[in-house]
Amino acid sequence: MIDVLEVHFKISSTGIFQEKEIEQVKPHLAKAKLSYKEFEELATQYFGMLPQVKNMLKGTDEALKLEVGLLVANLILEGELEIPNSQFIGALNHFLKRTISQYGAYNIVNGLWKPDQDDTSQLVTNMRILSSALMVEMGQSTPISKDGLSKFILS
Repeated sequence: MIDVLEVHFKISSTGIFQEKEIEQVKPHLAKAKLSYKEFEELATQYFGMLPQVKNMLKGTDEALKLEVGLLVANLILEGELEIPNSQFIGALNHFLKRTISQYGAYNIVNGLWKPDQDDTSQLVTNMRILSSALMVEMGQSTPISKDGLSKFILS
């Protein structure tokens, strides 16, 4: 769980994430009286075909899942929540790692976070792979031929 917390801190404390998105959204949130479900339905109805909106909504979903998982983990660590069975901790750890990978990938795709080039941890590697796959789905990748790939590898 420590690696999940470290990566979550890296993503959430990035200046780009804080300044770029939060400051732009604050005035609109202050005026809006929408629940998250209403916002999701509205965005899907009007912008559902845009991959950027879809990825922003999925990124928000992953952020919410991650926060709930971290809250549960904290309650367990503080002794305020009893562990239901011995398999629960393993399942929670798996959930947190999967969710932080997806959360990080959507933040990369949405331009909210860029991992350090020298970070080769497994979680960040998973995020890079998933974000690349998402970018391919969105059509934001550069196709490369088999010959082009061979030349790239040999160079």
